[in-house]
Amino acid sequence: MTRSSTVMMRLTLRRLARLKLVHLSFCTLLVLIVQAAFMAVFILDPRFTDIRAMSPLRLVGWILTNFVVVILYFQIVGLLLMRLPWALRVVNCISVILFAGLFAYHYHRATQLDYSMLRNNGSEIFYSESLRMIFDHVQPVGLWAVYGGLLAGVFYLALGTRLMRHWPRPAYYLPTLIVSTAIWAGVVALPVSADNDVTFFLRSTIDCVLLDGDLPDVPQRYPYVRQAADDIPLADQNPDRPHVFIILMESFNAQWAYATDDRQREYTPNFNAFARRSFSVRHFYGNSMQTSRGQLATLASIIPSMYRKFSERYYANHLHALPAILASRGYQTNFFQGYAKLNFDNTLPFIKALGFQEIHAMNEEFGIHPDRPRPDVWGWGVQDDTLYRNFFTWLDGQHDAAVAAGRDPRYFSVISTITNHMMFCDIPPDQQYLYPGAEDTRLRMANSAYLCDKYLGEFFAQFKSRPWLANSIIVITADHSYPAGNHRGNFHNEWGFYEETFHTPLAISWPGHLDPRCIQDVAYSQLDIAPTILDLMKIREPNHFLGRSMLAGDAAPPRPVPLVQPYEPMYLCAVEWPYKYVRQINRGGAELLFDLDADPMERHNLFEAHRDSDLVARLRSAVRGIRLNQRLIQENRIWPGN
Repeated sequence: MTRSSTVMMRLTLRRLARLKLVHLSFCTLLVLIVQAAFMAVFILDPRFTDIRAMSPLRLVGWILTNFVVVILYFQIVGLLLMRLPWALRVVNCISVILFAGLFAYHYHRATQLDYSMLRNNGSEIFYSESLRMIFDHVQPVGLWAVYGGLLAGVFYLALGTRLMRHWPRPAYYLPTLIVSTAIWAGVVALPVSADNDVTFFLRSTIDCVLLDGDLPDVPQRYPYVRQAADDIPLADQNPDRPHVFIILMESFNAQWAYATDDRQREYTPNFNAFARRSFSVRHFYGNSMQTSRGQLATLASIIPSMYRKFSERYYANHLHALPAILASRGYQTNFFQGYAKLNFDNTLPFIKALGFQEIHAMNEEFGIHPDRPRPDVWGWGVQDDTLYRNFFTWLDGQHDAAVAAGRDPRYFSVISTITNHMMFCDIPPDQQYLYPGAEDTRLRMANSAYLCDKYLGEFFAQFKSRPWLANSIIVITADHSYPAGNHRGNFHNEWGFYEETFHTPLAISWPGHLDPRCIQDVAYSQLDIAPTILDLMKIREPNHFLGRSMLAGDAAPPRPVPLVQPYEPMYLCAVEWPYKYVRQINRGGAELLFDLDADPMERHNLFEAHRDSDLVARLRSAVRGIRLNQRLIQENRIWPGN
């Protein structure tokens, strides 16, 4: 080594030693204080079992990465915007608010906020019901005072003092920025940093961008299109022409059906009685979560989108759904919902694209005005009993007009209820029948499930009072399930892959045509409802349905049921009873396998013992099918169109 090169190396080392790699601005200190407070709560609160279960070494790593990520973030921002003081103040203010918001979201929801949640639901956040739910759920009031004081303090200090106005230029600006960014990126990439609210949100953003394009292809242009079987002549199809009713009960978790409380009171006595005289499936699943996803699976027999909602992003795609098929057979297709706003989740265009001719919500059309309080309107909408009465009164008008015109109409009607919507805390005191004044979320859910079922009795009363509806198929199920605190005290369906997120009840009745029985050993899902209805009605028509008729019952050959958890960390699942396979799409791609019969709480991963089995091969193929489905949705390759 030459003398000149030795001198240069010494100078370089001295300069690196003089770098100011840590600069604690006022905003940094403010966020660190807030973060430390929330971290202490996370460690002490029994809801956060994942944090409390950390080893001492991992806990120390979690604490350090939380602090390092915040410190380096504000340092990098300060270096980048040091020549733009006003921009620096604005970005710092926004950053403080957002960081505090991430911590608060984690505390109140017991799960971290991911970008896909905002991307998929951002347009619904500012509806009055959404905002009220958010503000009502954040308790106690003292926490709102803390948040308000924090925000007020940030704006005052940002605009009224000099604390945020200057960032001293380090001796070596560019090296400091490069080293700080490199360290920050390295910390973000560490596995332990996934437990950090900030890096979790950033990673989820990156995952959404990268995963959108990470989908397999299939060479066939329209692989779902199936030709109708020719075993039944068209003239002999559907000789009885029954009316068809599908009731999608809001957030109807299967754990309430057939169950009793500690005083032997049934949570859902009306549904239980209906199921006992009907065709029912014990292991039935909603294929994803949220109402519009359940409507797609039920009515179009298509796996819901892994990413953005079909109802908002892909509603204009070509489909040949159950309502359109029945409309082509002379049925009047009707859709009713208890929630007043048909623009929520882009419901109106989506439902119309499925083939519904009459689409109605419980709003001014039925004398329900937002500025006129009514005792039967609370929570997210009108009570289900009012919805049922209004629906049947409207249907009477349709029927009377048709009969007067000399027609004998048949109706396909879907009723989407709203009473049992989260957060289950708006039930009037005089209707809290099981647990009056309940404060515990699980007890509130029990009250809500019981009330939803009690209102279901009004549907049966209205239906039985109309003899002209005697020849009817009635399907009662859920739009989706909803967790009831079974794992980690979780009461939010944007987290986890467990049974309570997907398991829903199903019962189908058609007296004189469908014998009562309960399918116990085969899993079915919403995808199978449309094919079953067509099978019952002996309708054979080309379609794109991914499901199969449930009439084969327990004799059906194995066929996995696909399940989609679209939020971070994303899980794709497949159930072939009693086994459930879970694939984590990001965060390492973990694979899990559970025996739901022997291990209903899904605690024991059996994957390694079955890695090379035919069972795992079938379940892996089903999960790959979910990703193929996503590509076909994004490329509008479900149905060729007209």
